[in-house]
Amino acid sequence: MVLPSLTTPGKTRRPTWAKLRSASTQEYSHTPDVPLLVVCSRNYLNFMTEELKNPYVNLPRAIYISLPIVTCIYTLANVAYFAVVPPALMSDAVAVTFANQVMGVFAWTMPLMVALSALGGLSVHIMTSSRMCFVGARYGHFPAMLSHINISRFTPTPSLVFLNILSLFMLFTGDVYLLITYSSFVESAFIMLTVCGILYLRYTQPDLHRPIKVSLWVPISFVLICVFLVVTPILEAPREVGMAVLITLSGVPVYLIGVKWKDKPEWFTRSFNGLTFFVQKLFLSATEEKED
Repeated sequence: MVLPSLTTPGKTRRPTWAKLRSASTQEYSHTPDVPLLVVCSRNYLNFMTEELKNPYVNLPRAIYISLPIVTCIYTLANVAYFAVVPPALMSDAVAVTFANQVMGVFAWTMPLMVALSALGGLSVHIMTSSRMCFVGARYGHFPAMLSHINISRFTPTPSLVFLNILSLFMLFTGDVYLLITYSSFVESAFIMLTVCGILYLRYTQPDLHRPIKVSLWVPISFVLICVFLVVTPILEAPREVGMAVLITLSGVPVYLIGVKWKDKPEWFTRSFNGLTFFVQKLFLSATEEKED
């Protein structure tokens, strides 16, 4: 993408920044949402340390090698967009417009590359989310049936199907950008709380053993960015943020009934055990064997 923009004579132009001056604070706050969603697989390796060999060595290595490369590639790609595509032709499918401008008969490859990129990000998202749900069920935060794996493929099939059902419910939202706003706000809020927890533990328990430790300026900078991504939508789009909060809080009663409520009646436990047994037979799944 970058090379055609440099080698195509007469089609490159100076980027126009005039429209940026008229953008609102809300537009600036939503600017990172779509790129972060596109590269959502950037941080999923952090959640899959069980799948890594020697994670204390390979996890930092994967981060400091991949992050600069991906940042450089995405920056160059966006500069190429601004340099080639005039403001009048800017659209939601700017990559296709760019390809039509500089790639000629090979413009058809751009939608294919976009689809492959989306497929890669989606596959990582599915793999990681299902395993997080699987581990959560293993520790009692989800129904026990979600802690089962397929006996032949060793994949958390019940968790995959459960997340698939939740994804289908999300399709009822007609506006994809509204869905991005919901998910981005909730994700930024919980990540901010998590990193604040890191800062709290670094202050209250400075001598705690930490296999992976970074300088304090990294989590502090991250928290400040998350504060902007959380506070600005609250001020600019309170209705959408309120809906996102309500959707999140809808899980509290389920958690109180399913996890905190220990003295469940016998009929409830028997019915749930029957459902778990049905799921085991349906997906040929069982609990994983613990290694010695």
